[in-house]
Amino acid sequence: VGRRKRAGIFVPVSGAEKVLRKINTDKNISSLAPIHLAAVVEGFVRKLITDTTEHMVSKKKKTITPTFLDSTIDNSAQLTAIFASLRTVEEAEE
Repeated sequence: VGRRKRAGIFVPVSGAEKVLRKINTDKNISSLAPIHLAAVVEGFVRKLITDTTEHMVSKKKKTITPTFLDSTIDNSAQLTAIFASLRTVEEAEE
C-alpha cells in the first residue's frame, strides 16, 4: 500500500516529494514532509473546487472553467491571500 493510500489523500505524494527535492536540493527532507504537503495541496484544491461549485450553481452553470476558478479566487479572502503569497514566491525566484 502506497503512502498516498495510507494517508487517505488523492494528491500523489511522490509528486509532492519531487517538488520538495527540486526546491530544497541541499537540505534533508523528512519522510512525512511530502505527505503533509500533498495533504495541504489537496485541502486547498478541495476548498477551491467546493467554492467554485457553489459559485457555478448560483450562476446556473454546469462546467468548471478557468473564469469561474479565477472569480472564486478573487471573491475569497483566503484564496486571494494564498495566491498572492504564491505570486510573491514566484517573483522572488525569477
